[in-house]
Parts: sequence; structure tokens; C-alpha cells
Amino acid sequence: MSGDAIRLDGLDGEAVVELVGSLAPDAPRQLAERLREHAPGNPLHILGLLREHSAPELAALAARGELPAPAPDGQVHHYVFTVYALSAAHTAGTHITFDKLIAEIAPHVVGATSTIGKFRIPLGS
Repeated sequence: MSGDAIRLDGLDGEAVVELVGSLAPDAPRQLAERLREHAPGNPLHILGLLREHSAPELAALAARGELPAPAPDGQVHHYVFTVYALSAAHTAGTHITFDKLIAEIAPHVVGATSTIGKFRIPLGS
């Protein structure tokens, strides 16, 4: 190579619509468009979000501007870190969603605290 960088762009809009539709056929086109914008077409990130959350969960997060990381270049992304004190030693299940985990621990929460962290990918990095 002559020292020139190779730039790989993310998937275009139609490819993201197809990808989202393959895993979440009931997902609205608007969700696919929002995921493409949020993850600059990165198929690994989009797939990860679709495997971690249902289409309705993602649509609700997108509507609130709270899609999980990473944020697009130059935009600040907020991380909410919450620590829960529980009266139970463990919870049942493995590989459960956030919503299922919260439902599982809810009866056992005796205290909680949160802090917000901010992260931004510099432009052009």
C-alpha cells in the first residue's frame, strides 16, 4: 500500500432497513433510519442493539434520545451508572435483558444510587 488510509463507510439506509427487518420484521422503518444515524451504519453495533433489545424497546429509547453507546462522532453520550443494594445474593437466569433484570431484582432492592458519565468521540478520529 502507498500509505493511503482505507475508509470503510457504514451501511447505507436501505441496507440497514434490510438488516433490521431480518432480525425484527415488525420494526418500523423509522427505527432503522434512527439506528443508522446513531451507529453511522455500523452493522456490528446495529446487530448488537437488535440482539440486546426488542424493536419496541429500541423505538422507545430512540424516541427519548437514549439509544445505547456509542454515540456518533462529536456528539456527547451520557452513561447512567446505577448501583443497587439487594437483599438477595443472586438472581435467576443468564443472558437476560436489562428490563428482565430490573423486574427480577425489584422486590429485593433496599437501596440504589446513580451517577452520570459523559463521553464524546472527537470529530475526525
